[in-house]
Amino acid sequence: MLRHLLKISLFVFFPVALFAQVSNYISSVKLSDAKEGAALTFKADLLNTNDISEITLAYRVFGASEFVRVEMDIWGPKAEVTIPGEKIKVPSLEYYFIVSTRNNTTEYYPIDAVNQNYLMVQVQPRSEKDDEVLVLSPDPGTELSADEALITLSLLKADESVDKTKTKIYINGTDVTSSALFADDLIILAGEELASNLKKGSVNSMRVELYKEDGTAYHSLYSGFDVTDELGGRVEGTSFKYFFNVRAESRNENVRDNNNWYNNFSFDGKATYGGFDLDASVYATSEEKGYLQPYNRYKVSISNEYFNIIGGDYTPSYQSLIMNGKRVRGVNGSIHLGFFNLQASYGEINRGIDGSILNILPPNSSLLGPNLMKLSDGSIAEIKQGTFKRDVLAINPYFTAGETFKFGLTYLHSKDDYASAAYTRGPQENLVVGTDLALNFDDGNIQLYGQGAFSVINKDIATGTIADSTIDKLFGEGKIFGGSSDDIKKIKDIINQFITFNQFLSPLKPEELSSLAYEASLSLNYFGNYLKGSYISRGFDYFSFGNNYLRTDVSGINIFDRVSLLDNKLFVTLGYENLKDNRNKTKFATTSFTTFNASVSYYPSFDLPGFILSFTRNENNNGILRTASDSLFAIDDYTNRFGAQVTYRFFAGYNHNLSVNASFSGRIDNTINKFDANNNMFGLNYSIEWSKVLQSSLNLNYSSNEIINGLSNVTTVFNITSLVLGSRYYLMDNKLILNGAVSPTFGDIQRTAIDATAQYFILKNFSLQFQFRYLINDAVSNDSIAGLTARYEFR
Repeated sequence: MLRHLLKISLFVFFPVALFAQVSNYISSVKLSDAKEGAALTFKADLLNTNDISEITLAYRVFGASEFVRVEMDIWGPKAEVTIPGEKIKVPSLEYYFIVSTRNNTTEYYPIDAVNQNYLMVQVQPRSEKDDEVLVLSPDPGTELSADEALITLSLLKADESVDKTKTKIYINGTDVTSSALFADDLIILAGEELASNLKKGSVNSMRVELYKEDGTAYHSLYSGFDVTDELGGRVEGTSFKYFFNVRAESRNENVRDNNNWYNNFSFDGKATYGGFDLDASVYATSEEKGYLQPYNRYKVSISNEYFNIIGGDYTPSYQSLIMNGKRVRGVNGSIHLGFFNLQASYGEINRGIDGSILNILPPNSSLLGPNLMKLSDGSIAEIKQGTFKRDVLAINPYFTAGETFKFGLTYLHSKDDYASAAYTRGPQENLVVGTDLALNFDDGNIQLYGQGAFSVINKDIATGTIADSTIDKLFGEGKIFGGSSDDIKKIKDIINQFITFNQFLSPLKPEELSSLAYEASLSLNYFGNYLKGSYISRGFDYFSFGNNYLRTDVSGINIFDRVSLLDNKLFVTLGYENLKDNRNKTKFATTSFTTFNASVSYYPSFDLPGFILSFTRNENNNGILRTASDSLFAIDDYTNRFGAQVTYRFFAGYNHNLSVNASFSGRIDNTINKFDANNNMFGLNYSIEWSKVLQSSLNLNYSSNEIINGLSNVTTVFNITSLVLGSRYYLMDNKLILNGAVSPTFGDIQRTAIDATAQYFILKNFSLQFQFRYLINDAVSNDSIAGLTARYEFR
């Protein structure tokens, strides 16, 4: 009884850390382990979901100045996106989230990302020693059955200096080595001790520690896996296996005195038969409204070794210049035949939503303005724009030869349906064609990649194709544009087969290649030195509906060099980038954007802390002097940023996980505007596994921002301190799981969030979860969220 009271007191006074910041829409963010070459998943828990239109993840690896933006999949109160492993590089990755609301406003997470205070995750290097420990079961990406728990490891490839008998194995922080069976190079872990340390319904961690004969640490391998009750249902006498889970939630949100009930239902199922896999998922919610972009989500896929067909909501990936990070509702298919392969997607990017009339203007009013429209009765109205239904078709045939060669062609056509939205102006159409080539030699140590694309966009197809009579009036000797009207008609007949041809077509002068984008890179990986050089060039007219986040009107080089020393424990990284705008000489001045990065990363043995020290300098200059007559348009500033991060996993009576990071930056503006800025950020994450049933941690973030207006001699200060205390406690043989958190915020934003959840497993595969959040706000009414969720798993 005394032990239970002690644990409950720990639950109250040393509550779990949620990785949280101040936000009206994101309560916490969770990441999978960040390891070089491994996919990285971001999961965000959401608030006020009815107000959210879209959530975008922006990320960049160390050495890059440009953030890559990817649209997240929203499934009710959660949003998720996975970054491919080839994008994840040592030493670190910066990221932030962009929340677009139904009211056309934008919020950032963290809130001071606008001041270049981003979130950062340390990327662990992939060591060659990882290959010395082979995890035979469970297979990567598969689930482990709690009823038939079995972990099998092989040390066949372990170095000769390793004493295999000294190997230690930890499951969720608990040493289970004593129950392991050592049989030469094999280690088999099973039985009650393993099963009792597994946590169902969450990711379980495994750490394998190798030691030399003298007892010194050699290497540590971290791995994660999910745990279920059973491996799945079977149809007797066949190889057909299946499982599904059903989730239903009812949630009440009282925000700013607006009270709303939300109900949602989700279904996820998998089945395998022979070489075929079937996946299905459905999410339906009462938040679905015809006048909003879709909240409901559904997806069904069937695949085998040679093909994959997906129907519903999906985020296809083509060459990044053309289509990347954009959700499509429709059909996606791919065929894999070895040398020849094909991928194609067809569907809807946007749902058609009617606009509305705000005001009828007096007769003879001007039509100038994006929100003014002439109605069918001839009157002029001020309108609230709706959204046209936008369809997209993408086709990508490509040829491969193992991992050595890949050559692809990509075609994308996207068009707004003019009839899909009333009181809405400017339906558009987009055509993009491109190609990409990848060559890998010497087992990937030499990699050459290049891609290029050319786009055409029509910014208003409402009037349809331009008439021949209009061409005769505009083109020809003595006419406005000169040239030959017959030649223009011939061009029109050709282009009109692919995209609507009228006066709103861009680029106006294709020969200037203003809508051409291309990039190339060469990387070499020898003698512990990874060197990569890249060149990019994107015209100001380049635009693709499949990747509208892409930065255009830019060209330049990027050089990245990383040297690994001390058996992949010490990394020295240098980066240099020089980009310029005004590629097609359409501006009166050209701005240079120069970035220099340097970092030192040290990852010693697993029983010692690892750290990163970094420095970044950004310079922007367009050559206009502050004494010139046009000095108001001058750009001349630089920013220096210093950063440090320490991570440490250690055992001191209990398992501890500590991460501390800090950054300090200062911006100097040399123009007459004198907009200087100083930003300081400190973060601490500290978690403890007290036992297999109790974990707690602490999260502290401090941000100080100072913006100086030299002209008016006014300094604006914005400071935020947020603290999150929480814990997770398993009771009644893991049938009851309690989570709690207290999150006060101080400074220029003041509020306190209190979170509590309780999940109870009535049966092994059936649980109820109650969730409650209460926000104590400063100067406005308090908010509350309460919900009940039922989950059923059939396996």
